[in-house]
Amino acid sequence: MGILDDFGKVVSDTYKSATKTSGKIIEEGKLKLLIMDNESAMKEIYQSIGKEYCETYFKGELLNNDKFQNEFDELKRMQLENSQAQERILELKSVRKCTNCDKEIDLNSTFCHYCGTKQPDYVPTKQDNEEENIADVKIEAESVEEVIVSEIQCKNCNANIKSSDDFCPNCGAKIE
Repeated sequence: MGILDDFGKVVSDTYKSATKTSGKIIEEGKLKLLIMDNESAMKEIYQSIGKEYCETYFKGELLNNDKFQNEFDELKRMQLENSQAQERILELKSVRKCTNCDKEIDLNSTFCHYCGTKQPDYVPTKQDNEEENIADVKIEAESVEEVIVSEIQCKNCNANIKSSDDFCPNCGAKIE
């Protein structure tokens, strides 16, 4: 019965991981829709302000910026909401942005593999530690990715890196 118990545990763990992963995908989709809706609403507000500003100017009237305070406040709120949504999307994808080129990189990269810029040390959050529970399934997925994206060794530090990287994420050396 030990084999069946082990198999049952593997199936159960895989199911839990798949459920968690699909939940992340759904949350990411909702966040992207929120951002798109906000950007559309912001565009309408910008156009409304611009139109009213021009009409006031053409009438020869003095423009009072307080007139647009509600619109400015709403724009600021939506910009903040979009920024927070973008940060959450990065968390869901377990990546961060390069401090130089703003491209997505692995959380633990010491150097950006796009531009070679040294990155500040990553400090894991409580949520990161909780996500280690699904690491086994993620490792299987990465194994499949390794078949698709071949790995090479960095000539500078001998770290295994993706052949598509321009710079070593471990030491920052340019890959040639």
